[in-house]
Amino acid sequence: MKKTLTLALLALTLVLQAGVASFADEESSTQQELGPLTTEHPMTWHTISLPFRAVTGSFGLVGGAVAGSAQGIAETEEQIYDNTFARVSENPLLFPVGLVGAVAGIPFGILKGAPPEAARMGLKGYSWWDRY
Repeated sequence: MKKTLTLALLALTLVLQAGVASFADEESSTQQELGPLTTEHPMTWHTISLPFRAVTGSFGLVGGAVAGSAQGIAETEEQIYDNTFARVSENPLLFPVGLVGAVAGIPFGILKGAPPEAARMGLKGYSWWDRY
């Protein structure tokens, strides 16, 4: 069972790596700062560096998800505060709405901030090895 799972994960990473080139941004700064191994032997270097890329990409995904979640929660709670608690003097019924919104804002903030930041940092971690 372990062999089958290992082979399936290896095949998946090889297939995913083949499609990564289609997402490359030609105008990005990393494309202009490529190292000698990446420019002279791109296929060999990408194959050899795949395990390292997977590790740094995974760390980037996790770190980006945590940072994006915190940022998304902060932005969502700020919006909730501005639209409810800051206007309680106009309408006192906004206070309970603000309490419910503050609790509901946590998962919505995570959903708002985690995916884009995780994707951005995951790609940054994956491309970190291009400088060699």
